[in-house]
Amino acid sequence: MARISNVNVPTNKRVMIGLTYIYMVLVGQLHKKFVKRFKFQ
Repeated sequence: MARISNVNVPTNKRVMIGLTYIYMVLVGQLHKKFVKRFKFQ
């Protein structure tokens, strides 16, 4: 169990970093679209 947990911890951190990166990119794209719409209005 100890070996498995040691291997899983870094992979979980990598997954969380990847998800947060994708989330930030998606939010950034939505923010840009919102700003463009707001400016046109």
